[in-house]
Amino acid sequence: MTTLQDVLRGLRERNPTSPRLTWYGPGGQERVELSGRVLDNWVSKAGNLLLEELEEPVGARVRISLTAGHWRFWYWSLAVLTVGGTVLLDPEPVDLPGDLTISMEPSTHGDAPLVLVTPQALARSYPGNLPAGAIDEARVLLTFPDVLTVDDTPEDTDIAIAVGGEVVDYRDLVPPVGQAGPVRLHLTSRVGPVNGLRAALGVWAHGGSVVVTPPGPAELVERIRRSEAVTTNADTLPSAGLSGTR
Repeated sequence: MTTLQDVLRGLRERNPTSPRLTWYGPGGQERVELSGRVLDNWVSKAGNLLLEELEEPVGARVRISLTAGHWRFWYWSLAVLTVGGTVLLDPEPVDLPGDLTISMEPSTHGDAPLVLVTPQALARSYPGNLPAGAIDEARVLLTFPDVLTVDDTPEDTDIAIAVGGEVVDYRDLVPPVGQAGPVRLHLTSRVGPVNGLRAALGVWAHGGSVVVTPPGPAELVERIRRSEAVTTNADTLPSAGLSGTR
């Protein structure tokens, strides 16, 4: 069984300067590329923030209400999983008890403590009014260490991701990709956050990379695919669906 820790170790140690996540914003006007080392650094910083904010990280329920597929969605999801928490994704009801919310919108966190995320890559503070008690990710995240040390780990049967009453256990988090060797995987918003996250983990486990494109005209998507030398579509991989219902 390939674990999340195996995947992150590969990002740090296997061609760490090679692209692992390439994200395009709406209309293809914004492009963010993260190498394995840089992606791991973002995960480590976010994970250290979580360790500081969560009383008991293993089993903590963290709602991630970020734009589906946005590059910031990836490192926050990986950070929650790295510290052993449960990622809550829409359409989980907002009043479902959670220990922390990661969001780009101040109004989406209910009663849970809030980490407010600014989508712009170079932002150094949230541009609007910060709700009382909220953490400004853009202002504080870069102050956290690039190395993450986790003392406690979840059990294989603990819930890693929950969405719509269905769950993915930690033992099923990293799926097989159906082929050996690195691929350059194309993901669109149609794949969905759960299947997209699990497909990316399977590809990274074999040293591959992921290109995420926004909704848009077919010509734009095809132009990006050609320029990024995409080799594989997400719909050609084995199902990365949810593991069951509890």
